[in-house]
Amino acid sequence: PFTPDPEQDAQWNRGAYLVQSLGHCGACHTPRGVGFQEVTMDETGAKGDKFLAGAQVENWNAVNLRNLWTVPDMVQLLKTGQNRFATVSGSMVDVISHSTQHFSDEDLTAMAVYMKSLPAERPAPVEPPAQVVAAAVPEDTYRTPGGLGYMQFCSDCHRPNGEGVPGVFPPFGGNHTIAADDPTTLIHITLTGGQTAVTEAHPRAFHMPGFAKLADAEIAQILSFVRGNWGAGAAPISAEQVAQARATLDPAIDDATFETPRLADMLAAPNAEQLVRGMRLNAETRDLLPDNVGDDLNCTSCHLNAGTVADGSPYVGITAFFPSYQLRAGKVIAMEDRINGCFRRSMNGKPLAKEGDDMKAMIAYFDWMKGETKPEDKVPGRGIGKVDTSLTPDPVRGKDIYAEQCAACHGENG
Repeated sequence: PFTPDPEQDAQWNRGAYLVQSLGHCGACHTPRGVGFQEVTMDETGAKGDKFLAGAQVENWNAVNLRNLWTVPDMVQLLKTGQNRFATVSGSMVDVISHSTQHFSDEDLTAMAVYMKSLPAERPAPVEPPAQVVAAAVPEDTYRTPGGLGYMQFCSDCHRPNGEGVPGVFPPFGGNHTIAADDPTTLIHITLTGGQTAVTEAHPRAFHMPGFAKLADAEIAQILSFVRGNWGAGAAPISAEQVAQARATLDPAIDDATFETPRLADMLAAPNAEQLVRGMRLNAETRDLLPDNVGDDLNCTSCHLNAGTVADGSPYVGITAFFPSYQLRAGKVIAMEDRINGCFRRSMNGKPLAKEGDDMKAMIAYFDWMKGETKPEDKVPGRGIGKVDTSLTPDPVRGKDIYAEQCAACHGENG
């Protein structure tokens, strides 16, 4: 039975009751002993310093809750599944969706007050500024395999500087999943993917895909890059750790025939610096070529992940098919003409100098993407897939779909 602490006020005792008893938070967040018992439970109800100190449950890391965040930050997470530091994952998604989002604000505040009062071995958290991530892209992004892997597979959602998208994709700075001593959750969600909690505040679930198709070493490089830049000194992750998690989780692997080129492989090329520049001109076109781009687009707005995604207008094999006849131009055009056509139309801008270094870098990148493709080959995943022409256009329904599926990222007014 719960025994109130007479030295604490009513709010603290209410929070202690909810956390210790009714909420049974320790069932996941407290380490277990040899008999699978919570190591701090005893017949008096006393709680030791291991209570809520974090544990590994169902191949997820149940985080150390002792003095973790400010009271408002903890309340926000329990109410919405998100706060400025983190988005819940694993079993905690169900806890938020089916339980704590329905608590009263008074009860959530009481729980947060109690958890914040628990002494922790780590230094007390310091109130961070509203922006908890570095504004700049990490210096090693474009010269390490982990950095280029991050740019290819992670940055579209979490952004090149790790800031995420507020209310949609979590930031990395200050994120306990990134910085945890135990990287179980980080490896788990990378291999299997996950989704956000559905709550009144966030009624749409956002999904993270699993990346089990990447090799253990690739995942280790990417996650070590993430922890090295946003993990507050967290240790790197080894390929052996990823392999062990893979063996336990047995995640599904996409068996599509399209083989995604790995941007990290550019580092082994003799013209690596030029190739990386060409890739960046695709991914950061607006910022790197402001005089040539007249709107808010980058090449990767259409050619997803710098042209490496099946049915996302990939560049794989592209230069093998040029020069070629273009119906719009009414003549045979070179690759340079095709690129400048995009700058003029899609980007409402100005063409690049055909003999300039930037054009040469883009062509070099496309040539690297060509691989062994020959003009007569068919490249799986080329283009944007098939469109069902039997569908009837419906702008009214389209407006509803935009509000449901698109506005979270692109804004209500586009």
